Parts: sequence; C-alpha cells; structure tokens
Amino acid sequence: MSCGAASAELRSVLFHHFGRYLSKPVIKNMQLVVDAVLLLSTSNRGWYGRLSLWGIARCMGLQTTLKARRKRLGRFLCSKRYAVDAAMRGLLSFSGVLRWGDVVPVLLDQTSLCKDAVQAIVASFVHGTRSVPFDVCTFAYEGIKGSQNLLEWGFIRGLLQRLRPAVIPALVMDRGYAKLRHISNLAKENALYIIRGCRAVMVEYHDNKGSHRVSLGRLPHRQGIAVRYRNVKYRDDGAEVVDIVLFHGRGHAEPWFLILPPGKEELLPTATVVQWYRWRMRIETTFRDFKSHLGVRKGLHLLNDQCVRISRIMVCLAISYMLLLALGGTQEAADARRCNEVRRRKSRHGTRTTLSTLTVALMTLEQLRRMPGDVLGQTMRRILATADKGLLGMVVT
Repeated sequence: MSCGAASAELRSVLFHHFGRYLSKPVIKNMQLVVDAVLLLSTSNRGWYGRLSLWGIARCMGLQTTLKARRKRLGRFLCSKRYAVDAAMRGLLSFSGVLRWGDVVPVLLDQTSLCKDAVQAIVASFVHGTRSVPFDVCTFAYEGIKGSQNLLEWGFIRGLLQRLRPAVIPALVMDRGYAKLRHISNLAKENALYIIRGCRAVMVEYHDNKGSHRVSLGRLPHRQGIAVRYRNVKYRDDGAEVVDIVLFHGRGHAEPWFLILPPGKEELLPTATVVQWYRWRMRIETTFRDFKSHLGVRKGLHLLNDQCVRISRIMVCLAISYMLLLALGGTQEAADARRCNEVRRRKSRHGTRTTLSTLTVALMTLEQLRRMPGDVLGQTMRRILATADKGLLGMVVT
C-alpha cells in the first residue's frame, strides 16, 4: 500500500490487536514491512523465491537512504523486543478466529524453508478455498533440544492454551503426528483431534461377532461410504482407546484411517470428520503461496539466526496474506474476476473457476494501484474499517 491514509489505518489496526503484546516501535516497523510486502507481491521480486531483505527495504515507506532502511529492517528482525510468542497472540486476534465460537478445525502441518535449513510447524484455519496461518514454530534439526516429539507437543499445547476457551479447536493432522505419545497427551488435555493413521498399525475392535485384532488396513469398509469404529484399542498394547473413521473415496489410492477421541461424536460427526480432513490439503496450498507467490522458497538469503528471523518475517507475511485474501473477497475483486477469468466448460473439484482468490487479489491490487486518485487507499480503508473485531470471517467452501 502506497497510500499514506491506508498505511495509517493499518498501523492503527495493528496497534489495536498487537498493542498488548508488542511495543510501539516493533508494531510500527511491522506495518512498514507489511506495506513493503504488499507492494512487492505484484512485482517480479516478490515471486518464486526472489523476495529478499534488500527488496523489502527498498519498498519501506521511509524518507531515508536504502542503506538506512536495510539497517532498520535488520534491527527489527533481531530486536529482543520482538517476541514471536507474543506476536502470535496478536496475529490470532488480528485474524478474527477467536470470535468464531463453537468448534473450529485447525490444520497442522510441517514444511521446510530457507533451502530446507529451517523447518516450520504451521497452524492454520480454513478460509474459503485456502487456509490462513496464525501460529508458527520454526526450528532446525541440528538445534533440537531433546526430541522433535517434545518440540511438537510443546507447540500443540501452547496452541490449545491460546485458543481456549474462546473456541473449541479440532486439530487436523497428517500421519506424521499419529504417535501414541501425542494421542495420549491430547487425551489428557481433553482435546479434539483428527489424525490420519498408518495402515500397518494394529488395533482391536468389537462387533456382534466378538473382538477382532487386525491392522488398520484390514478393517472392513465399502468404497465411498464412511464407517465409524467406536472404542477401538489403539496399537498392540491397547494403551489408548480411540474412535476410527475409515473412508475410501472414489479414485483415492488408499483409504483414510482417521483417529478421533472416543465419545465425541456430537462434536465430531462422521461426515464432518471426513469433510474437515479433506480440507487439510488447503494448508498445502498456503505453503505453495508462501513459497512461490510470496517468495519465501529460498529463505530471503538469511545467514544468521535463520529460525528466529524467519519466524518474525512470517508474522508480517501472514498479515499481508490475510489482507490479500480480504481484498480478494471485495466487489472490486469480483469485477476483476469477471473481466479476466475464462471459466471451464465442465466443473472440476466442484467449481468452474480457473483463477484463485489470491491471484484475483493480486490482479485487483495492481489495478487499483494504477487507477488515478485514492481508489486503492479507499478500498483498503474500507477493508480495515471492520478489522477491530478481526479481519476475516468464517468462510468455508
């Protein structure tokens, strides 16, 4: 955003959500970086790993030399006042997810950044056809103290504490988290979870014919119909009792073995479980956006303290991403889609659209920037006018 009034409005909104957790200088620098990322997002320097700290510094709205801007950006990313845990609480408030109430699916997955030097565990909520990150934990394999299991559980426990009691989070995770330790810890926290299991794991279930001890891959099922097994003893020792929803979609290579907490069918109905796990792939779309559209694939050429600095820049990228998704839901974006999109003849994955919300938002941002007057500033101020209660509403498709 190059408009001064819109930048001032963004700073005011950031102060409202982050003011309890971060100092004013940190929030002011955060706003400058968000403005710079939005400006870069429509240029070649913001795509396919070309995003760099020097590029961000060039676009920061300061009346100083490029070298001074770059030094200020470096001090911002290294500042001890910029506490990532505190920033995540502000990001959660900014997103608006705490006002959704009821049960909210939270997508959890791991990806690599900085040429695979940094690993990031990301928590996201579903918005439209994408997911929006609101919490992240970065680490390097060689710097782990203890084990990765302890690190993962520390992140999950902190996530549950931040979300409760405003909403009831239902953690949706892939096979990498189907570990007995995680399932036991989640049971102690009385948490909701949907974890895809491995087909070779042994379980024991009961039916009218008695008890059966088989692997998950040998549980009886029919293609296209979700089957729920209740009070199943998980693994050989039966250390945990879980529910298992088995679903083999048409065209799928193998079934989904979804592990759930027992006795929670009212909160996690079978059809909802299958739908929410189907949404899990949307976090992969977000990873692709961050690595290509927002240019984080090559790690911004960070040399020192990569884990800390990438997590701090990820907060600014997440804010920019939310603003772009909000812009993609405006009437201006709908007009841009109508003028530029060539729709498919036949529906694919339930839609005939060929342009994503993010692509349309980037097109709209570029068009508004080129229009005379203060059209871009007016649009962004209209989006931010309702952001005091959270920028994004609960939109799922």
